[in-house]
Amino acid sequence: STWASTGYRSEVWVDTTGVLGVDGQPASFTWIRPVEGPVTGVLLYLHGSTAADDGTDPSACSVEAAQTAQLRFLVGWGTAPYLAMERGMAVLSPLDAWCDVWLGRGPEDPVDSSHYGWRLIERSLDWALGPESGVDVDGPVVAWGTSTGSVGAALAAARRDEVISAVLDSGPIDFEDRSQLDFAAVLRHVLGGDPADEPERYRASSPVALIEDGVLTKPLFEATNAYDQITMPVHGEATLAAFQASYDPAGLRYGWHDFRHYAPGETYHTQTALRFLPWSYTTSALMGFLLDGLHLEWREAEDGCGACAVGAPLSEGDWPDAASNNAVIVAEPGEGAGLIYSAPPPAGVQPGDSPRATAVLYVRDVEGRLGPEAQVATLRWRVGGAIASEQPVSFGELSEESALSELSRHVAATTLSVPGVLPEGADVAFEVETTGRALLLLDAVIYGW
Repeated sequence: STWASTGYRSEVWVDTTGVLGVDGQPASFTWIRPVEGPVTGVLLYLHGSTAADDGTDPSACSVEAAQTAQLRFLVGWGTAPYLAMERGMAVLSPLDAWCDVWLGRGPEDPVDSSHYGWRLIERSLDWALGPESGVDVDGPVVAWGTSTGSVGAALAAARRDEVISAVLDSGPIDFEDRSQLDFAAVLRHVLGGDPADEPERYRASSPVALIEDGVLTKPLFEATNAYDQITMPVHGEATLAAFQASYDPAGLRYGWHDFRHYAPGETYHTQTALRFLPWSYTTSALMGFLLDGLHLEWREAEDGCGACAVGAPLSEGDWPDAASNNAVIVAEPGEGAGLIYSAPPPAGVQPGDSPRATAVLYVRDVEGRLGPEAQVATLRWRVGGAIASEQPVSFGELSEESALSELSRHVAATTLSVPGVLPEGADVAFEVETTGRALLLLDAVIYGW
């Protein structure tokens, strides 16, 4: 199908080299590409799914379940595909219905030759980057994995030279961690044997072990959630420990953030997929990590507000559940203009850098009187005590549910960069000011440099 509004065409291809789906038919992958013009890169997206269905819920491991997980990202909730398309990139998304955590190697698989997860990743990448696709990809290849898909994204970064960086959303699982024994049982289904008896097989496929062993050295960012109802916090912490022990802070980039919030949905399991505010702020920042080489740091707004009011999010609506650490800066309407946040950039920002900051904001017109152009906030960088850059933020930019074609406008509305580079020895601060015309909540500031 052709998406007239975006100038992109979505195609489903079937493999003809012997990669078979669970029904014995050729496996498939989705390819979303520009109708015209160059392809400036590829976003490889790997969906999540139940790992090794144990028979208690037949619908949990099926083609339909995999398609649902895939389409939620590609044409439903997803922010990243549209931000990639705005840069002229193509989107490649294989479909894994084998429930093999993207590990299966087909006939070469030592456990079950009917598993093809990894082989389809390789096959679809070879197709997209080769002459068969009919396009010349002139740009980076980056990977994005959700849930069990983060295992496949990490493996792609470890095993494929073309993949330059990856986002691991709500994963990956530490295959050697025996504190979650039910998952060890699942892994026996797809890797064979017991982790204690065959550790080399588990280390060869475990993203955490690959980081520890220096095999996986690409820039990686892990989004995790201590309140996740599916993946235990210990697994996210294991990835962070591997980063800290194995990555050179002055060289390779890594990122890790615990969102600590009760959203979205009943499981709190997917941290970056939604195209709605405030989640789209997160995805936009992560695209900067993948494609622009940014270092990223999330800072809770309550840590930089000084004497401003800090409270729990509002009790009504969906947004409050997304507030990290369940706390926000609260600026009540009718109190006049005032500074609600002022803080220096992270310690990693050095003279010569050009940092940018994204304010994660929520606004409500309590009295229902504001038009879309009404100014509700101001973002500001101060360098050496003087205003270096300033940007007003309107009610419409924060309150309207953005159409997909306008998504980046809404995200960019709360992002402000320092013009030029920071001078040596200057005091630097990022500020958020309210106009007092609406209820304004500030959850966090995302710094990139």
